[in-house]
Amino acid sequence: MADKDGEREYFQVAYRLLDRNTIDRELSVLEAIPDNFPKTVLSLDRIAVKRNGIHHRYLAEWLLGRLAGHRLT
Repeated sequence: MADKDGEREYFQVAYRLLDRNTIDRELSVLEAIPDNFPKTVLSLDRIAVKRNGIHHRYLAEWLLGRLAGHRLT
């Protein structure tokens, strides 16, 4: 869970989403949260998964997107 400026977002991190059982296990954690803040699963898979408002993102692209526009010193 991350809070910033009054906004909350939930993240579940998994190594790989190899099969339906793994996808169900990783997404069910976020599905159990009873609010409507954004929920994202991050993994090393380049697959498109979206269920019940939960989005999947390829970890490397997500990290690079977060770093874009931020100066690293």
